[in-house]
Amino acid sequence: MDDPRSRILPLLRQGERLLWVGQPDPRVRFTGADALLVPFSILWGGFAAFWEFMVVTTAKEPFFMLWGIPFVLVGL
Repeated sequence: MDDPRSRILPLLRQGERLLWVGQPDPRVRFTGADALLVPFSILWGGFAAFWEFMVVTTAKEPFFMLWGIPFVLVGL
């Protein structure tokens, strides 16, 4: 039998321990909150990427370039 525990245990370093073995429930894909979060994150990330693209290609202002980076990271 192909036990995941037997494949992982030899790879652990001294002092490390295995906390969980298994797979996530394949039936759970989205939750109710995802109905709001997915479209919001697409809009947020899209706008942030658009902002950065426009600032880098037209404005050449370092402040605005730096200002957009956290918004892009949140969008990711």
